[in-house]
Amino acid sequence: MISARLEAKDFIADYKKKALRFPRATNAAINDMASQTKTFISKEIRTEYNIKASDLNKNFKLKRSTWKTLNARIEGTGKGISIRKFAAKSQLKSFGDYKRFAITAKIKKSGSRKIIPGVFGLRGKLSTTVKLKNGKIVKAFGPGVANMFNDKIKAKADRFIQVKFPVIFERMIKFMNQ
Repeated sequence: MISARLEAKDFIADYKKKALRFPRATNAAINDMASQTKTFISKEIRTEYNIKASDLNKNFKLKRSTWKTLNARIEGTGKGISIRKFAAKSQLKSFGDYKRFAITAKIKKSGSRKIIPGVFGLRGKLSTTVKLKNGKIVKAFGPGVANMFNDKIKAKADRFIQVKFPVIFERMIKFMNQ
């Protein structure tokens, strides 16, 4: 299993004194920040890759904060996302003397539609996109969330947290002290 992590404990070190005085507000702020960051990461990935939010979010894990841990974790896990989720199409293509159904997909938004080598649809149906591996038929996968969650997106998420966390934290302290 491949995973990419983003942890909240790195960002609350500056607010340690207030965090100890207001544990409920800190916990609520961390959880709110984690869910907003997950949405932000999903949007950033979808600006680069051609995938729906529902297909992408199935591969995210959000470990919420508790009063004891005061730490939330966002993980992108899994082997890969099915090639069908990347706007795949089954097209009849000529390969020399014979014709067969080839699977084309547009994985990145900036790129063009490409034939995925070694991947084919059984009986021309897209619902069963497979490839041969050591003589066995296996399901065809595209990039996983951990691969899409690259350093550029992680840096943007870090900046997002550093800007938004103080605002959310102060709002939660006000809300809890009413």
